[in-house]
Amino acid sequence: IGFLIFATGIFAQEGPIETREIVIKKDDYRSKDDYKKAKSLIKEAEPLFALGRGGYRRALDFYLQAYQLNPNNDILNLRIGICYLYSIQKTKSIKYFEKAFELNHFVDPKIMFYLARGYHLNYQCDKAIEYYNKYKNTKTKVGKTPVRKNKLPKHYRNEKFDLQGHTFDITKASKLIEQGKLDY
Repeated sequence: IGFLIFATGIFAQEGPIETREIVIKKDDYRSKDDYKKAKSLIKEAEPLFALGRGGYRRALDFYLQAYQLNPNNDILNLRIGICYLYSIQKTKSIKYFEKAFELNHFVDPKIMFYLARGYHLNYQCDKAIEYYNKYKNTKTKVGKTPVRKNKLPKHYRNEKFDLQGHTFDITKASKLIEQGKLDY
């Protein structure tokens, strides 16, 4: 039975973010009270996050409070990023995706996709393309199920983006900037 519990604990840390538990350690907090408070906040947030888009906004409030107590938790940062990604404040997601990736490059099989989306929403087109391509070329497996690789969105093919209703061709714009005909 002890081995079964141990094995279950290991596998709980792999796989998609939606099914993973946020692990917190007492040593990561200034005090025992901070640890207990963070644990309680995360416990409140988890069932809301599990609801999907419908619960993200409410989960975000709890996650942000836990983040104030310890900003160096990879899964917590990723979850905050996801909550922001599906909110009206989408552009805030990139800060948390970058932090999650900095703390753990393997925090989630879709981290490259989340980074690409965050950069896209913040009009950082070169980075968005870079990370969409990295995600597209990822050969990660979660358990025995291959991670689904989405095709690049249509507006990323040929390095063209729709920025607030205007088509923006990065290749042409780069040439114009180099020629001094367009300010950046």
